[in-house]
Amino acid sequence: MLRVDNLSFSYKTYKKSKAPLKVFANFNLTFAKGFNVILGPNGAGKSTLLKTIFGLLDYEGEIFYGQESITAMCTEDKIKLMSYLPQMDVELSTLTVLEMVILGRLPELGYKVADEDLSIVMDTLRSLNIDYLASRNFSELSGGQKKLVFIAQTLVRNPQVLLLDEPVNSLDLQKQLELCQLLQKIVAEQNVDLIVVLHDINLAARYAQHIVVVDEKGALYSSGEPRAVITASMLKEVYGVIANITYDENGVPILSPVCSVRRI
Repeated sequence: MLRVDNLSFSYKTYKKSKAPLKVFANFNLTFAKGFNVILGPNGAGKSTLLKTIFGLLDYEGEIFYGQESITAMCTEDKIKLMSYLPQMDVELSTLTVLEMVILGRLPELGYKVADEDLSIVMDTLRSLNIDYLASRNFSELSGGQKKLVFIAQTLVRNPQVLLLDEPVNSLDLQKQLELCQLLQKIVAEQNVDLIVVLHDINLAARYAQHIVVVDEKGALYSSGEPRAVITASMLKEVYGVIANITYDENGVPILSPVCSVRRI
C-alpha cells in the first residue's frame, strides 16, 4: 500500500523563535491495505503526516503507493489517487448538499455539470444513505450529517486512498460509532484504503485493521494489529497514562484509564 521512506519535515519557524520546529526526521512507515488509524499524543505530528502524504507540505524523503512514487507525481495525478479531508467545522454555507458534493468533482467539472457527474454524486449520496438531503441547505444539517457530506465530497473522485483527519471530532458517541462503521463499509465495498487520525484509542481498537502509533517526538513507536499495538506499556510510554487493558469476546482491546504517570 502506501509507504513513507526517510521522511523529514520541519516548520520554518516556531512561534517567536526563528529556529525551525522539527516534526519528523528520517521517518519510515508502511501502511497496510484497508483501515489504518494513526494514534499519538497532541503535538506528535499526526495531522502533519497526512498533509505531507497529500503533498500540502514540502518535505525531504519519498512517499510511494505500491511501486509508484507519489512524491514525483504531478498535483493532478495525486488528486486522482487520493482524497484528503482535514479537520474542519463549516457551519454556514449558501450551497445545497448536492452543490457541496459536486464541488468534489473538481477539476473534472466543466463549465456545465455533466450527467455523468450528477450520476456519480447521487450514487455516492445513496451509498451513504443521505441522498434525501440532496436539496437541503448545508447550513441546516446536523454535525453528523455535515461530516457525511464532506466524506461524500471526498469519495466522488473515486480515490484509491482516503486521508481523514479527526473525522469523529465534535460528534456524539452514537454518531462516532456510526461513522466508523460506515468507514468499514467503504473499505469493504468500495475497495478504498483509509488512513485516519483518531484520538479515541477505543474506537481505533474496535474498527481499525492496522494501527500506527507516533510518539511525542514524531518518531514511530509501533505499528500492527490493534491487539499487538494497544498495550499497557505503550499507553504508559507514549501517552503517560496508567491503564488496564481487557478484551471482549472478539479479542478487541478495551482501554480503561486509571491515572496519569505525573503526580499532581
